[in-house]
This record gives sequence, C-alpha cells and structure tokens, in this order.
Amino acid sequence: MYIIKLITYKSLPSTNQTLYQLALEDPIHFMVVSTFNQTNGKGYVNNKWESTVNQNLTFSFLINRNLTVQRELPVLNMWVAVTIYEVLTNWQVPSKIKWPNDIIVHGKKVGGILIKSKISNNKITFSVIGIGLNIYQTNFENLARATSIKLEKPDFNKPLENCLMEMLYAFEKSFEDFNPLNYKKIIDLYHKNLFKRDEVATYEFDGMTKNGILRGIDDNGNAVIEIEGLGLMTFQHKEVKLNY
Repeated sequence: MYIIKLITYKSLPSTNQTLYQLALEDPIHFMVVSTFNQTNGKGYVNNKWESTVNQNLTFSFLINRNLTVQRELPVLNMWVAVTIYEVLTNWQVPSKIKWPNDIIVHGKKVGGILIKSKISNNKITFSVIGIGLNIYQTNFENLARATSIKLEKPDFNKPLENCLMEMLYAFEKSFEDFNPLNYKKIIDLYHKNLFKRDEVATYEFDGMTKNGILRGIDDNGNAVIEIEGLGLMTFQHKEVKLNY
C-alpha cells in the first residue's frame, strides 16, 4: 500500500495548495489531502473550481518521483486522466478526456485535473495531483456545460467516502505500472478516449474562428489540430479554444 497518510478536513480552501505546502516540509509519497467542502478550489491556469458542500470529490495526492518536465510531465497528466476514465467506466459512466485536463460525460464537464509540481534543474522533485469530480451536485448556476455523475446516471448511489477510496485505490494500483515501458500504453489510451479527436469542430485562436480536426497530443502535451486552410498547427493550452 502506497497510501500511508490520508488527511481529511471538514473544510478547506484548496486541497492542492494545502498538500503542496505539506510536501515542502515532508514529501511523503501518496500522501492524500481530502475534503468534501472545498471553498476556494483552483482549476487549470488559476480558473476557479466551485463545489457544493458534501456532494463532490475534491482531493489531492502526492507523487514523489523525479520526472523530466518536457517528456514525463505530459505523460503524468495523461495517466491521471486515463485512471479517472477507467474508474468512471467501472461505475458504468461513459466519459471522454478533453485536452488538457477535463473529464467529459455526455458533452459536459464532470471533473478536472490540476497538477502542481516542484521543479529544480528541469527535474520534477514531486507533483501534487489535484482532482475535482462532481458526484451528486445537481445545481450548476451559470455553468451550462457542467454536470455530475448523478445527473448523467440517476441511479448512482455510491457513498462519497467509497467513491474517494475507490478512486485512490485505482491511482495506487495503476501507478505501479507508471514507468517508461508503459508510457506508450498510457498515451494510446489517452488518445483513444480523447474528446473530439478526429472530429470536425470549431476552434478560436489568434482572433480567428475556424473549423479544425484534433489529431492528437504531441510529446510536449500540446494539441495538434488540422486547421481548415492552414494545415497542421500546434497549440499550447489557452492559445486555442474549442467550441462545442
């Protein structure tokens, strides 16, 4: 068992920030911080993650392994997304992975991933994996593209504590195979379940709106999109917006 320290809070601004601060003092591999009442959660690039009390999963866990920034950090993100996808599949909830860090069910966002790493000399010394997953929340004011497991699968009734432990066990188990020999398998699974891959969609970039086809994600974690009239183009996150 990797999980040797599980810290739960009744309320917390951000599990990701809390665990990162704890890790600076003692980076215990697979230490977990969890709360069912996260009041100031953060998404990718400082987007805010809102969550209703006692209805969703908000937790972070620590990976204490030296990884390369350019090659292995993108694979780490893919591994997290694929593991969540596999858990949802076990729950009979069909999902897709939206580049770079969202989990989609029936075209709506059900979860998100935030990875914050400590980097020294182009090496990652540890990574804090933050996850938010909407389980029982049914009211999403001003969030037309948000959803929850309960909304998409009304007969879902697994206790939140069980959801958390099943998710943590899945990460613990699958991390045993997180090594260069299995990176291709992770990358292939990610691409197989990539939202809008090989489909025509509308993309906004550089003040333009054009049709394009997402062809995949490159080794640096950037999206490779075939843009109508322009050919293959590579985008970092926030350089392009998918309209769907």
